Amino acid sequence: MLDGMSIRKNCDLDTKSGRLIGYVDLGNGQSTLDTEETGLAGDALVVMAVGVAAPRKVPFAYFLNNGLTGEALQNILREAIAQLTECSANVVAVVCDALAVNVSMGKLLGCRIHESNSDSFQTSFAHPDKPAQRISLIFDAAHGLKLLRNLLGDKKSPTQEVLRK
Repeated sequence: MLDGMSIRKNCDLDTKSGRLIGYVDLGNGQSTLDTEETGLAGDALVVMAVGVAAPRKVPFAYFLNNGLTGEALQNILREAIAQLTECSANVVAVVCDALAVNVSMGKLLGCRIHESNSDSFQTSFAHPDKPAQRISLIFDAAHGLKLLRNLLGDKKSPTQEVLRK
């Protein structure tokens, strides 16, 4: 499961490690203070493993960012799947909201989501380490309903036209 959330931009010193915490960190071991991505993070992406047969939820990675591209998200997801596979976990699905960046990630992984022909529509992609196995990409419907509720709460219609009172 992938989920992004907004966080308050803040910088703290971790006294044990001597590191500044709060800057963009995509987990590649590179300090963003040395790159062009320097800046305090305003978003966090959380990667969580959720059991299908057993009721377990284990958040195992987070990435501080200022917005991710579909390509960056694809790389993070491939690495997460590889790490879970290494721990003998069987990844069968990825659940995320239907934001544009997640749709872009799905397309880069090989899903064909916006196909008008139902024969070519495909919501799964090949497992990076086991090409014969397919992983389903599932968009969270509850998140879509929340977005629609918020849109209507702002007194606008789904077409962005202001509604009369």
